[in-house]
Amino acid sequence: MTTTLSADVATVVDQINISARPKDTGDSSRFVAFYDEAPYALGTTPKTIAASKTMDEPGTYALWVSYLKDGSWHWLTPEKEFAVGIATPPIPPKTEKGKAKQGKGKKHRGGR
Repeated sequence: MTTTLSADVATVVDQINISARPKDTGDSSRFVAFYDEAPYALGTTPKTIAASKTMDEPGTYALWVSYLKDGSWHWLTPEKEFAVGIATPPIPPKTEKGKAKQGKGKKHRGGR
């Protein structure tokens, strides 16, 4: 995941964090940190942060950026969603009904 941050006035925040939590559970304590840096200098020129994490459980997750400044956490909007699923095998091609798929081999003419 990537996000681009900038401020109207250059500042240093105590900590910046990019986190995700399972969306369907409503349990805000089950979060996974993608990125965490303290302190963090935020300038007026946009800066891109890239982070990745392997999620252990399939489901829909909410992702957000927050920062700590003077003892208070601030959540930046919008919150993003992403889905983690189980890989599925490819679907085999359809064949015409009633027709067998023929291979390339020698024809059998009966007898021995």
